[in-house]
Amino acid sequence: MSAPPSTSTLQYLAIGRGTITYTCAEQPDNQPPIYIAQQTFLYDVSPLVPKFSSEDQFHSYVPRFLQYDYTSLDNSSLTCIGNARSVEGMTVFEIYGVDAYPVKVKEVVSSPNDAQFDLAWAHSQDNDNEWDIYRVETAAGGPPYNCGGQLISNEIPAEYVAEYWFYRRDTRGRAGSGNV
Repeated sequence: MSAPPSTSTLQYLAIGRGTITYTCAEQPDNQPPIYIAQQTFLYDVSPLVPKFSSEDQFHSYVPRFLQYDYTSLDNSSLTCIGNARSVEGMTVFEIYGVDAYPVKVKEVVSSPNDAQFDLAWAHSQDNDNEWDIYRVETAAGGPPYNCGGQLISNEIPAEYVAEYWFYRRDTRGRAGSGNV
């Protein structure tokens, strides 16, 4: 996956927890389900970063987030800073009080951890090319291998967690004011 643009600054580091929804409608049994929607909540993890001795140790924390109950997250010291959701066939990211924008996927790579089970890693950009969002270190969320045995009229939800890195480009001749 490409590196963030040199003209951008890391603004937010979040753990996203949510659901990717797939369907087998109109898919033969030997084909994988089709992505139809997502609903993800983004939690600011920048306060946790200094507590880890290495980046690898931080990455290893991500799968544990699947074990937490959503209701317990409301009582957590992690603040929900935004969400990613499907709106009329597009993915829209919203950072509360800052910006909301539809994105287009620029790059996708299979998860190096477990390509069969984990959601793919992705690099997305907003339509103005101001924001670059990287979804990496995914745990779970991948679609079933194929539609065999799936009820074709039903949606197939898959919970997942991932790191989300938000970079903002300096498009107005100013330096970024990163929060991380």
